[in-house]
Amino acid sequence: MRIAIWGIGISGISALQYLTQIRDHEVYVINSGAIDSWYEKIDKFISKDHCFSQEQIPSGLELDLIVLSPGIDPRLEVLSPFKSVEKICEVELAYRELDLPIVAVTGSNGKTTTVTMIAQALTQAGKRVFLGGNIGTPFCEVLNDPHDYDIAVLELSSFQIELLNTFRANIAIILNISPTHMERYESFDQYQKAKLKIVMNQTRSDLFIAPKDYLGVSSSAQKIALTKLNSFDFSQCKLIGEHHKYNFRCVYEVLNHLNISQAKAIVQDLIINFSGVKFRLEYLGQKQGVHFYN
Repeated sequence: MRIAIWGIGISGISALQYLTQIRDHEVYVINSGAIDSWYEKIDKFISKDHCFSQEQIPSGLELDLIVLSPGIDPRLEVLSPFKSVEKICEVELAYRELDLPIVAVTGSNGKTTTVTMIAQALTQAGKRVFLGGNIGTPFCEVLNDPHDYDIAVLELSSFQIELLNTFRANIAIILNISPTHMERYESFDQYQKAKLKIVMNQTRSDLFIAPKDYLGVSSSAQKIALTKLNSFDFSQCKLIGEHHKYNFRCVYEVLNHLNISQAKAIVQDLIINFSGVKFRLEYLGQKQGVHFYN
């Protein structure tokens, strides 16, 4: 295949590293700005004659697939000559090469905290967990540095979900949807539809967790309305805010769906010991009666 990596952020470079190891593909890189200003980031993976400035793409360049950076608006005029070419993100690229159960989480707020909690709980249950996606580690890193993982936990933005085609989440979670990224979407409804694509391709054996307003979406998956987690002791919880009880509910339902026998004990331990994600109201400790949060 003739494949272009379009945009060389961390996800693009990860996809490039993987694709250039496969001799069956002819790989190109397209990025904004003069080639000399960014080529050193990727010079160990590809020759300069296969790199093009987004502003000076050769006429007649034929492509079979574009791995598009989620940060690039698909509506850009410079993409119009490639209107009929399939465009995917690196998450979709990695998915097509793997056979790994996936927990996928999206939402306007709380994604990073929730996927971190889920990954920690699954690790405590003895699972070998890959944590990645929008949280900062590209999914393609599974292919570049393979380990024998049992499951992948992915944080997905709406920009990434838009560029998924065959991707299937065994467990799909929508935490919430509120107006944001309106510079990229023509309406809030369009943004909601982008988020709801996370359920595409799910089957009856899969699980979809979301606020009840979104459970009407067409999906054959089992559905659970997202509510606060009850019947647990939160007296020693280090996290601030009632909204965390929704996140803990997601963790509990994931463990249940995966038939983790000690689900209740693991979640209760998480409630007591999880101090949050860095820079997101992370609990740092107590001194002279004052509680400190980052």
